[in-house]
Amino acid sequence: MAKNILALEILAANTEQNLSYPNIKSALIHFQDLHSAKIAYEKSMSEFRTPEIKALLSEVEKKIKEEERKAYIDPVKAEEEKEKGNELFKNGL
Repeated sequence: MAKNILALEILAANTEQNLSYPNIKSALIHFQDLHSAKIAYEKSMSEFRTPEIKALLSEVEKKIKEEERKAYIDPVKAEEEKEKGNELFKNGL
């Protein structure tokens, strides 16, 4: 929660100073707040539609998707299913 507050403070400070949204990307990603970084990039796309920002947005979206995929995987269940498969293979089924 404190990370999100700090990231929002950085976002507000940069907005007041008229800095572009891509400049806050490193701070948001540093705090592992990828969803806020994605929002900042989307806002940036409305102001500065450049290929670099589009590529950076795509990179953040890939990281978010990868984190969601990893959160879905349960290593304990995977090991149990592997053992079941090995037993079936040994028994010739």
